[in-house]
Amino acid sequence: MVHCSRLEVSGRYRPVRFLNPDKRTSSLAAAVLCAGLLVCSPTLTDSGISSTHEPNVDRVAAALSDDHSSNSALTRTISIKTDSKAPMADVAQLDERDSFIHLLGNNEFDAAIAHYDWIYTNHDLDFSKTYRVELLDYASSLNQAGKYDLAAALLEAYLAVYYTDVEALILQARVYRNEGRHLNAIESFQRARISEHRRSVSDLILTQANTVIGEYVQGLREGNDVLAVTEFYQWLTRSQPSVSGYHIGLANAYAAQRRYDEAIAALRYVQHDVTVGGKARSLIYEFRVKSTGGESS
Repeated sequence: MVHCSRLEVSGRYRPVRFLNPDKRTSSLAAAVLCAGLLVCSPTLTDSGISSTHEPNVDRVAAALSDDHSSNSALTRTISIKTDSKAPMADVAQLDERDSFIHLLGNNEFDAAIAHYDWIYTNHDLDFSKTYRVELLDYASSLNQAGKYDLAAALLEAYLAVYYTDVEALILQARVYRNEGRHLNAIESFQRARISEHRRSVSDLILTQANTVIGEYVQGLREGNDVLAVTEFYQWLTRSQPSVSGYHIGLANAYAAQRRYDEAIAALRYVQHDVTVGGKARSLIYEFRVKSTGGESS
């Protein structure tokens, strides 16, 4: 089966298929492909990508909040299990919804996603949308129950196919954060921002990502790993050069090692930025003074 995601282009849905259906794309490849679609498609309207896989702002805001809860019928039906499976049944004899519930309840996530993919391909969007909501609500319930490995497995299986689903990426980032996998969480937030075209939602995602970034950097600093902090900010400025605050972080990381020339070079990138330009210019002056052996006032 060839997996696909869909974008609405001029009122029609265009499948985005993997070149090799036997191999799932890496996170980076998926992000690059997604960025290409958003930037290069001349018929993609600025008003939005309206598809089954774009939730409304309220659902995304809920996914970003700490009290994201699930009251879906599917979540109430399936008991969250880790050590045992539900009694086996002939899945072929069950109706579509029961089959879906059966597969999720038995943690057969790849099969559940394949089943959902068939529903998405063969039914109208309103019908398949209910399955998507149920699936993500169940993943959220797993996360809230502390079953992070199961929540991560479900979301990884889903995002391997529908890799531009913003709500799923946000939820995946939260699961990774709960697991202590901060770098994976940051990467998922980055992919969500690439996939999200609404500025207000993108800003919410960036705020949440910066919280995780702060936690990760604090851990590195507590371990006195100055070089790791520097390498981390180098990665951030390469992967998200438009986020001006990351250049300030990189400059401070260089300055902590007395690498003032490199700190100043990092600051020049944002010295005229509306948000941080004033701070960047102040730091440039400070680091110039320190580099010559003087003390800034």
